[in-house]
Amino acid sequence: MDAMHVLRIALALFCFGLAGPVTAQSLSEEECADIRTRFNIVAPGCIIGETQQVQPSPAPSQKETVAQVDRENNVFFPRGGSALDTDAKAQLDMLARVLNTSPMAQACLKLVGHSDASGSDKINIDLSLERAVAVANYLGTAIGTPTRIRDIDAVGEADLLLTARPSDPMNRRVEIFARTCRGV
Repeated sequence: MDAMHVLRIALALFCFGLAGPVTAQSLSEEECADIRTRFNIVAPGCIIGETQQVQPSPAPSQKETVAQVDRENNVFFPRGGSALDTDAKAQLDMLARVLNTSPMAQACLKLVGHSDASGSDKINIDLSLERAVAVANYLGTAIGTPTRIRDIDAVGEADLLLTARPSDPMNRRVEIFARTCRGV
């Protein structure tokens, strides 16, 4: 997962009621350029030259949109596993950077663990909880305020991302939701 995907998560978080825009206090020049190119906006604190015009990105196809959205708010896992791989850690590190920008620092998280349809219901519930806890532990440390992770849930195979392919790797994931915190 690249920085652009995580930045889209941040913009989505803003759209769901957080108290202000993403700021550039910890965004690199490249990340500012990515936001400008993809969303046709300039994040506060990002500077563009006077002669540069912001050009809108072409609209992705429906198939691409679904795949991008699914990848942007999920951390994926190998079959039977709950350990975070290098890509998952990099995704969570970038998300932590975005969550620690102002006003994203007001976001609280809900993590929902999922499994594919392989194995028994009990094994899948237990494994999906292990996955959600692994993400919560890593992300809680990365953002510096573990109490911002307000809910951890596990649904096993009850909410497959790809229902037509119940054993697909895309079903083995932790979904990340955000809302404005109260009392942090």
